[in-house]
Amino acid sequence: MLEKMAWLPPFQLKRHIKAKNVSLRFSDKPELIITMPSRFKEKYLASILLEHRQWITEKWRTLPDRSNLNLPARIELKAINQIWTIEYCQTKQNAILMERAHLRQLVILGNVNDREHCFNLLRKWTLKKAKLILPESLSQLSKLTLLGYTQVSVRNQKSRWGSCTSKKSINLNFKLVLMPKELMEYVLIHELAHTVHMNHSKDFWRLVGSHCHYWQDAVQAFKKIDQVLPQWI
Repeated sequence: MLEKMAWLPPFQLKRHIKAKNVSLRFSDKPELIITMPSRFKEKYLASILLEHRQWITEKWRTLPDRSNLNLPARIELKAINQIWTIEYCQTKQNAILMERAHLRQLVILGNVNDREHCFNLLRKWTLKKAKLILPESLSQLSKLTLLGYTQVSVRNQKSRWGSCTSKKSINLNFKLVLMPKELMEYVLIHELAHTVHMNHSKDFWRLVGSHCHYWQDAVQAFKKIDQVLPQWI
């Protein structure tokens, strides 16, 4: 049935036992990921997609076309002022990533013509580094600001740079390590401030401003953040 909807971009159907409703998101490939509850009747899916047609088509139109992207020569972890060079070695095997930490060099060995697989390897490596860097940075800022939290997680979040729950649990987007230190720290302070104010009230922004004097410039910078982040990420 969905094959007859010519306007749909490439898509993948998934069922999840914990899903309560149909959810839509775009993957890094990119393709539309349609997740349904395990007992959801697929015959009702077309009407839901038509209801969200405008969002799907507009989002698809704005996604970067990675088919023509070149493999990056380096990764800049701007948040900690580190540059890692990347070397590619072509073989017939499925590509793997190796790290030469003493040289700050990554080596991707295998079929490097499969660029999307190479991009995935680089994303996984960046996520791994972010899980080391961001919690440490959050801990340091927590001590400086005297704003406590209960736990922190680092994820590949699609639409948020950070979030904070009512239990003071903070989630951070791994892409923050690719941003200038000032922007990364703004997001961390922003989320720490939510441990006191679970809103964006004047008191919240006053608290943010007391620890991050450039917060207004940071807010404006995030409106153009796509120009800062590499397209492959």
